[in-house]
Amino acid sequence: MRVRFWTYHNDADVRLTLTNGQTIALVRGGPTDEGYSHESVRFTLEGDTVVQEYDSDARDCDGRFSTSGTAECRIDRLDAHQYNGQGYPKWERVDASQRDYSAEAMGY
Repeated sequence: MRVRFWTYHNDADVRLTLTNGQTIALVRGGPTDEGYSHESVRFTLEGDTVVQEYDSDARDCDGRFSTSGTAECRIDRLDAHQYNGQGYPKWERVDASQRDYSAEAMGY
């Protein structure tokens, strides 16, 4: 089985094609004027569902902050979210987490 869908990455629409069991990773990041920023998202086709795993890690003047999570979209919903006449996946969140290292250090 093969599916195609649109996603937004690096300030542009990108059309991805996945076959069953295949994973595609989109990564961006590097130094910023205040520290660094790194983001990655991985898409895997598992049967009738595309699984999206994402994570980010960044540091700026306020300290380090990271997020991660998982979302899923059934293949019959890969164009269910309409934006500017284009169909995008209708992601359903499975889990998500975030960590603010500076807040932790201050006891929050």
